[in-house]
Amino acid sequence: MITEHQYRRLMKHYKSSGVVDHAAMKAGMHRETARRYLAAQAGPGTLKQPHTWRTRRDPLSGIWPETERWLDESPEVEAKALFEYLLATFPDKIEGRALRTFQRRVSEWQRRHGPPKEVFFAQVHEMGECVQTDWTNADELGVTIAGAAYPHLLCHSVLPYSNWEWAIPCLSESVLSLKRGLQSSVWELRGVPLFSQTDQSSTATHQLKRGEGRRGFNVEYAALCKHLNMEPARSRSPVPTRTATSRRPKASSSVGSKTSSSFAAAGTFPRSRPTRPFLGRSAAAPTRCGSPR
Repeated sequence: MITEHQYRRLMKHYKSSGVVDHAAMKAGMHRETARRYLAAQAGPGTLKQPHTWRTRRDPLSGIWPETERWLDESPEVEAKALFEYLLATFPDKIEGRALRTFQRRVSEWQRRHGPPKEVFFAQVHEMGECVQTDWTNADELGVTIAGAAYPHLLCHSVLPYSNWEWAIPCLSESVLSLKRGLQSSVWELRGVPLFSQTDQSSTATHQLKRGEGRRGFNVEYAALCKHLNMEPARSRSPVPTRTATSRRPKASSSVGSKTSSSFAAAGTFPRSRPTRPFLGRSAAAPTRCGSPR
């Protein structure tokens, strides 16, 4: 079998000289081989036939129907364990050296007939790149004040890279709670990430044109991000009440108020740490955060 490069050289020199022996010598092949390719007017890639026949007896022919029955009933079964079972059950129908052939055959069966695999898209987060903010219902924590239930939400911020978390209590998903929650998390972090990411709810975004899916950032939220020297960003999650990483704080998370306790009177309920007003543009602004404290 010659290569495609040899075939092109053969055709080139044969067209220029018209002599088979000369073209074959230049292409580095026997003249009979050159005559065969000149007569076919086709290269080796076209003339090569696909290998569809077996060169030896199938070593799994005696046990493969039983193997398919096992795979249909338990597609998650390990190939090696199944092979050892079949070898002990049918020692006259299979050889122990056929393990690798058996594993390849089982892998091929699983690709063609097995259950579909879950599609997974890995998320790559960079240090200090983004803070994600969302709300979560805190009613299940059972907070009471003077014996009365205290229904409230938590405005929850998280850094996806380090999983640093901060939350403050609020009564609704409003622009005010978003501004307080984001500002509080920035001051507690002592730094400013590059992006502030929220979901596509009406608190931070609005529909640009009726009937279209495009949304823009609300004026107040955009102004806050500009004041904090952060770029606003939206989550692409199809669920409007979830960001990509922001979720319900764990019991060990650092939150702005201890919402897991009951309090005797309203005056003893610990308020969230008061947010400090940002200084003017000419004064020192929060620094970019590279990593959590």
